[in-house]
Amino acid sequence: MRIGNLAKRQVFLTYLILFIGLSFFNYGCKSGKQASAFKDSSLSVDTLALLSPHVIVEAASKTKRLPDEELSLEVSKRISETTSSTLKRKYSLESEPFFLKPNIDDEITAFFNDLDSSKSGLDNIHLPEWLKNDRHGNKSRYFMATFFYGYYHPDYEPNYVMKQSLQTNTILLGRSGLNWVSIKLVLADRKTNKILFYNADDSFQSDPRVFSSVEAMIKKLIQPIYYR
Repeated sequence: MRIGNLAKRQVFLTYLILFIGLSFFNYGCKSGKQASAFKDSSLSVDTLALLSPHVIVEAASKTKRLPDEELSLEVSKRISETTSSTLKRKYSLESEPFFLKPNIDDEITAFFNDLDSSKSGLDNIHLPEWLKNDRHGNKSRYFMATFFYGYYHPDYEPNYVMKQSLQTNTILLGRSGLNWVSIKLVLADRKTNKILFYNADDSFQSDPRVFSSVEAMIKKLIQPIYYR
Protein backbone atom coordinates (compact mmCIF):
# COMPACT_ATOMS: atom_id res chain seq x y z
CA MET A 1 0.00 0.00 0.00
CA ARG A 2 2.81 2.37 0.88
CA ILE A 3 4.49 1.70 -2.48
CA GLY A 4 1.20 2.36 -4.27
CA ASN A 5 0.73 5.71 -2.53
CA LEU A 6 4.33 6.63 -3.30
CA ALA A 7 3.84 5.80 -6.95
CA LYS A 8 0.66 7.89 -7.10
CA ARG A 9 2.45 10.79 -5.48
CA GLN A 10 5.33 10.52 -7.96
CA VAL A 11 2.88 10.54 -10.86
CA PHE A 12 1.11 13.56 -9.38
CA LEU A 13 4.42 15.39 -8.91
CA THR A 14 5.29 14.65 -12.53
CA TYR A 15 2.02 16.23 -13.71
CA LEU A 16 2.46 19.17 -11.34
CA ILE A 17 5.97 19.85 -12.62
CA LEU A 18 4.65 19.56 -16.18
CA PHE A 19 1.87 22.04 -15.37
CA ILE A 20 4.34 24.50 -13.83
CA GLY A 21 6.56 24.14 -16.86
CA LEU A 22 3.67 24.85 -19.19
CA SER A 23 2.78 27.93 -17.13
CA PHE A 24 6.27 29.34 -17.65
CA PHE A 25 6.15 28.29 -21.30
CA ASN A 26 3.00 30.38 -21.65
CA TYR A 27 5.02 33.37 -20.45
CA GLY A 28 7.44 32.59 -23.26
CA CYS A 29 4.69 32.62 -25.86
CA LYS A 30 4.18 36.34 -25.28
CA SER A 31 5.81 37.75 -28.41
CA GLY A 32 4.22 41.18 -27.98
CA LYS A 33 3.08 43.74 -30.54
CA GLN A 34 5.60 45.63 -32.65
CA ALA A 35 5.33 48.78 -34.74
CA SER A 36 6.67 48.59 -38.30
CA ALA A 37 9.61 50.81 -37.32
CA PHE A 38 10.64 48.37 -34.59
CA LYS A 39 10.52 45.48 -37.06
CA ASP A 40 12.86 47.37 -39.38
CA SER A 41 16.34 45.93 -38.88
CA SER A 42 17.87 49.32 -39.73
CA LEU A 43 16.40 50.87 -36.59
CA SER A 44 19.34 51.44 -34.28
CA VAL A 45 18.58 51.61 -30.57
CA ASP A 46 21.93 52.15 -28.90
CA THR A 47 20.84 53.85 -25.68
CA LEU A 48 17.72 52.77 -23.83
CA ALA A 49 16.36 54.60 -20.80
CA LEU A 50 14.67 52.40 -18.21
CA LEU A 51 11.95 54.24 -16.36
CA SER A 52 11.52 53.26 -12.74
CA PRO A 53 8.74 50.64 -12.68
CA HIS A 54 5.27 51.75 -11.67
CA VAL A 55 4.29 49.12 -9.10
CA ILE A 56 1.13 48.65 -7.04
CA VAL A 57 0.79 45.65 -4.75
CA GLU A 58 -2.21 45.17 -2.47
CA ALA A 59 -3.02 42.86 0.39
CA ALA A 60 -6.57 41.94 -0.58
CA SER A 61 -9.10 39.97 1.45
CA LYS A 62 -12.86 39.70 1.01
CA THR A 63 -13.46 42.71 3.20
CA LYS A 64 -10.64 45.14 2.42
CA ARG A 65 -7.74 46.03 0.16
CA LEU A 66 -4.65 47.68 1.59
CA PRO A 67 -1.57 48.86 -0.34
CA ASP A 68 1.62 47.04 0.61
CA GLU A 69 4.19 49.78 0.06
CA GLU A 70 7.12 47.76 1.39
CA LEU A 71 6.43 44.88 -0.99
CA SER A 72 5.80 47.31 -3.85
CA LEU A 73 9.26 48.80 -3.35
CA GLU A 74 10.86 45.36 -3.27
CA VAL A 75 9.03 44.24 -6.42
CA SER A 76 10.09 47.47 -8.16
CA LYS A 77 13.69 46.79 -7.17
CA ARG A 78 13.55 43.22 -8.47
CA ILE A 79 12.00 44.32 -11.78
CA SER A 80 14.71 46.97 -12.26
CA GLU A 81 17.49 44.52 -11.46
CA THR A 82 16.10 41.81 -13.74
CA THR A 83 15.50 44.19 -16.63
CA SER A 84 18.89 45.83 -16.32
CA SER A 85 20.85 42.60 -15.99
CA THR A 86 19.11 41.17 -19.06
CA LEU A 87 19.30 44.16 -21.40
CA LYS A 88 22.72 45.59 -20.44
CA ARG A 89 24.39 43.07 -22.73
CA LYS A 90 22.70 44.66 -25.74
CA TYR A 91 22.03 48.32 -24.91
CA SER A 92 23.67 51.20 -23.15
CA LEU A 93 21.19 51.69 -20.32
CA GLU A 94 20.16 54.81 -18.45
CA SER A 95 17.90 55.01 -15.40
CA GLU A 96 15.10 57.56 -15.22
CA PRO A 97 12.80 58.27 -12.28
CA PHE A 98 9.15 58.01 -13.28
CA PHE A 99 6.21 59.38 -11.35
CA LEU A 100 2.65 59.36 -12.64
CA LYS A 101 0.50 62.41 -12.28
CA PRO A 102 -2.46 61.96 -9.91
CA ASN A 103 -6.03 61.47 -11.12
CA ILE A 104 -5.23 60.03 -14.55
CA ASP A 105 -6.52 56.51 -13.97
CA ASP A 106 -9.01 56.83 -16.81
CA GLU A 107 -6.29 57.94 -19.24
CA ILE A 108 -4.06 55.03 -18.27
CA THR A 109 -6.91 52.53 -18.63
CA ALA A 110 -7.88 53.93 -22.05
CA PHE A 111 -4.28 53.78 -23.27
CA PHE A 112 -3.77 50.15 -22.32
CA ASN A 113 -7.21 49.23 -23.66
CA ASP A 114 -6.11 50.65 -27.02
CA LEU A 115 -2.88 48.65 -26.91
CA ASP A 116 -4.63 45.43 -25.90
CA SER A 117 -7.41 45.71 -28.46
CA SER A 118 -5.34 46.93 -31.41
CA LYS A 119 -5.41 44.39 -34.24
CA SER A 120 -3.63 46.55 -36.80
CA GLY A 121 -0.36 46.95 -34.94
CA LEU A 122 0.95 49.96 -33.04
CA ASP A 123 1.56 52.47 -35.82
CA ASN A 124 -1.61 54.45 -35.12
CA ILE A 125 -1.15 54.65 -31.34
CA HIS A 126 0.67 57.74 -30.08
CA LEU A 127 2.67 58.24 -26.93
CA PRO A 128 0.41 59.90 -24.32
CA GLU A 129 1.61 63.02 -22.55
CA TRP A 130 1.63 61.36 -19.13
CA LEU A 131 4.09 58.73 -20.37
CA LYS A 132 6.59 60.98 -22.15
CA ASN A 133 8.42 61.65 -18.87
CA ASP A 134 10.40 64.45 -20.53
CA ARG A 135 9.71 67.26 -18.10
CA HIS A 136 13.01 66.86 -16.25
CA GLY A 137 15.39 67.16 -19.18
CA ASN A 138 15.54 63.47 -20.02
CA LYS A 139 17.28 63.23 -23.36
CA SER A 140 17.28 59.56 -24.30
CA ARG A 141 15.22 59.06 -27.43
CA TYR A 142 14.12 55.52 -26.59
CA PHE A 143 12.76 54.39 -23.27
CA MET A 144 11.02 51.44 -21.68
CA ALA A 145 8.33 51.65 -19.01
CA THR A 146 7.01 48.78 -16.89
CA PHE A 147 3.67 48.70 -15.10
CA PHE A 148 3.00 46.09 -12.43
CA TYR A 149 -0.16 45.37 -10.48
CA GLY A 150 -0.62 42.47 -8.12
CA TYR A 151 -2.49 41.37 -5.06
CA TYR A 152 -2.31 38.58 -2.52
CA HIS A 153 -4.54 37.34 0.29
CA PRO A 154 -2.77 38.20 3.56
CA ASP A 155 -4.27 35.19 5.37
CA TYR A 156 -2.61 32.70 3.02
CA GLU A 157 1.09 32.06 2.65
CA PRO A 158 2.85 32.34 -0.72
CA ASN A 159 2.30 29.37 -3.03
CA TYR A 160 -0.60 28.20 -0.85
CA VAL A 161 -2.50 26.73 -3.82
CA MET A 162 0.54 24.78 -5.00
CA LYS A 163 1.20 23.46 -1.49
CA GLN A 164 -2.44 22.40 -1.17
CA SER A 165 -2.11 20.58 -4.46
CA LEU A 166 0.87 18.65 -3.15
CA GLN A 167 -0.92 17.73 0.05
CA THR A 168 -4.11 16.56 -1.65
CA ASN A 169 -2.58 15.14 -4.85
CA THR A 170 -4.79 17.38 -6.97
CA ILE A 171 -3.90 20.12 -9.41
CA LEU A 172 -5.97 23.22 -8.69
CA LEU A 173 -6.36 25.15 -11.92
CA GLY A 174 -8.06 28.42 -12.77
CA ARG A 175 -8.58 31.53 -10.72
CA SER A 176 -7.83 30.84 -7.10
CA GLY A 177 -8.81 34.38 -6.11
CA LEU A 178 -5.94 34.43 -3.62
CA ASN A 179 -3.36 36.16 -5.79
CA TRP A 180 -2.85 37.77 -9.17
CA VAL A 181 -0.05 39.46 -11.11
CA SER A 182 -0.37 41.70 -14.17
CA ILE A 183 2.62 43.18 -16.01
CA LYS A 184 2.58 45.59 -18.95
CA LEU A 185 5.69 46.75 -20.78
CA VAL A 186 6.02 49.61 -23.26
CA LEU A 187 8.99 50.67 -25.39
CA ALA A 188 8.58 54.07 -27.05
CA ASP A 189 10.28 56.71 -29.19
CA ARG A 190 10.16 60.26 -27.79
CA LYS A 191 11.21 61.81 -31.12
CA THR A 192 8.32 60.38 -33.12
CA ASN A 193 5.90 59.97 -30.17
CA LYS A 194 5.34 56.38 -31.28
CA ILE A 195 4.92 53.16 -29.36
CA LEU A 196 7.46 50.72 -30.81
CA PHE A 197 6.78 47.63 -28.73
CA TYR A 198 4.15 46.45 -26.28
CA ASN A 199 3.93 43.25 -24.30
CA ALA A 200 1.73 42.18 -21.40
CA ASP A 201 0.82 39.18 -19.31
CA ASP A 202 -1.25 38.32 -16.26
CA SER A 203 -1.40 35.22 -14.12
CA PHE A 204 -3.52 33.88 -11.29
CA GLN A 205 -0.78 31.31 -10.68
CA SER A 206 1.72 34.03 -9.77
CA ASP A 207 2.03 35.63 -6.35
CA PRO A 208 3.69 39.09 -6.03
CA ARG A 209 5.43 37.79 -2.92
CA VAL A 210 7.22 35.10 -4.95
CA PHE A 211 9.97 37.08 -6.65
CA SER A 212 11.21 34.18 -8.80
CA SER A 213 7.81 34.05 -10.49
CA VAL A 214 7.79 37.82 -11.08
CA GLU A 215 11.33 37.71 -12.49
CA ALA A 216 10.40 34.85 -14.84
CA MET A 217 7.46 36.84 -16.23
CA ILE A 218 9.63 39.92 -16.78
CA LYS A 219 12.37 37.98 -18.57
CA LYS A 220 9.90 36.42 -20.99
CA LEU A 221 8.22 39.74 -21.72
CA ILE A 222 11.48 41.47 -22.64
CA GLN A 223 12.90 38.61 -24.70
CA PRO A 224 11.53 40.02 -28.00
CA ILE A 225 13.35 43.30 -27.26
CA TYR A 226 16.62 41.51 -26.64
CA TYR A 227 16.40 39.26 -29.69
CA ARG A 228 15.06 41.74 -32.25
